[in-house]
Amino acid sequence: MDEDKLITVSVFSSHNNALFQVAKSLLDENKIKYFSSGDYLNNLEAPVYSAEIRVFEKDEKSARELLSELVPAEYVPSDNFESFLTKNGFKIILISFVIMLLIIWLVKTI
Repeated sequence: MDEDKLITVSVFSSHNNALFQVAKSLLDENKIKYFSSGDYLNNLEAPVYSAEIRVFEKDEKSARELLSELVPAEYVPSDNFESFLTKNGFKIILISFVIMLLIIWLVKTI
């Protein structure tokens, strides 16, 4: 296997499941292989829902061109999903804490 096929880059991430599915369809139609993560949480709403698409490095340019038609260029990420977690980690922890408190409250009231 070629070395360049082993390297993947993030080309798209979204908090909108419908937009994410359109992005995957565009890549499918153009026969660009990709890896997606986070899209299995499709019943969640933003900011909890977050999904990312990664492609092989050799397909990065064509994937970015396709996906730039979907959203303005500033929304197509140049970094990866870990960056999203770094930027939004506090929000995720806070939401998790509130959910935990609600569950504890519900259990005590039943």
